Amino acid sequence: MKRLIFTLLVMALVTGCSSDDMLNDIQNNTKNKADNVYDLQKSKMEAMSLADNLNSSFESSITKSSNTVYPNYYGGNYINEEGRLVVLTVGDTIEFRNRIKTRVISDNFELEPCLYSYNYLLTTINNLNIFFDTIEGKKMLQELSISAFGLLDNKNQVFVDIKDLNSDKINQFKNKIMDTPAIIFRNTDFECSTHLASDIHPGGPLYTTSTVNNNKGGSFGYRVKSRSTGAQGFVTCAHVMKTQTAPVYYGLAEKIQIGNCVKLINNGDLDGAFCQVTNNGFTLSNQAAFGAQLSTSIQTLSVGADVLMDGRTTNRRAWGVVQATNVSVSFKDKETGLYTPLYKGLTQTDYECQEGDSGGVVYSTSYKTVGMHEGGGYSTFTYKYIGYYWPASTVNSKLGVTRY
Repeated sequence: MKRLIFTLLVMALVTGCSSDDMLNDIQNNTKNKADNVYDLQKSKMEAMSLADNLNSSFESSITKSSNTVYPNYYGGNYINEEGRLVVLTVGDTIEFRNRIKTRVISDNFELEPCLYSYNYLLTTINNLNIFFDTIEGKKMLQELSISAFGLLDNKNQVFVDIKDLNSDKINQFKNKIMDTPAIIFRNTDFECSTHLASDIHPGGPLYTTSTVNNNKGGSFGYRVKSRSTGAQGFVTCAHVMKTQTAPVYYGLAEKIQIGNCVKLINNGDLDGAFCQVTNNGFTLSNQAAFGAQLSTSIQTLSVGADVLMDGRTTNRRAWGVVQATNVSVSFKDKETGLYTPLYKGLTQTDYECQEGDSGGVVYSTSYKTVGMHEGGGYSTFTYKYIGYYWPASTVNSKLGVTRY
């Protein structure tokens, strides 16, 4: 009996120790994971700041046509999975390290050799844009079922997404449009669609009809004022407002007109609108719909950077990562079934987005203003969301507005 009691006591002690050890292991593992996530986010924030320095250093090279001319050795930049800034250079990386270091104002970055200069890749995209704006180009866009094309900064390549891709479509593209090894072709089933659907918060719901409980509309973008008149208001997508002078309403159950659209651009360069708020009962806010206090500073994000979007239908802070830049895409309007003009200069992400999010605010993890959501959706081919936004620099420049 004593031996049995002793054995049970030993087993209890062993079990107790094992349980304690297991609990400690779980707690340590959880803490390590949390620390790793924190370290990665901290690293990404630093990389984004260094990328800002790099991008700003090129602004002095803007030509009379407002196009930035990059050094021929520069191949682009991105943020890798470890959260570090990677700068691509054509040729000897040792030779160009000091030049990049001066621009980045730090040596905390990695250099990676590449084949194509950033100027060459941008020229390739620009030539495609010019072709697809022609009558023949628009026809080819539909015949080949080209969904989108743009720049994969982390791959140093231009991608072309084609629905039901096959060798015949690739050969047609190369023979009739362009043939360069800088272009890669990707199969897709995705068809982009535009997202119609007291304080005025960026990313909150706006409506374009006075009919009670009619949810036609989109999302507020971010707070701006006109550079020429000083009029205060916000930006949103032109396809949300439809026409210049169109009224803007707040509230679903009780519609209250808060202002009107005063400037609208819907062409290949921008799908945007500036709406002036004239109802004194409403205050324009820089606090986004889901709590973020947005900075009035504008930020351009590199591929690999984290990005956030507030929109009325997704109804939460949608988190994603920048996938590609300088993207051209034609969207299908679900209301009319017609395709939009070929929009140029969009940024592609993988944040969640739905109908009604159009015009929503896009911002960085440091809460700087990044842009305005255009459209996207869910791909059953990749089982991922694809979202597109207009960079804030493009929106503000074209509409003649500034953040405040």
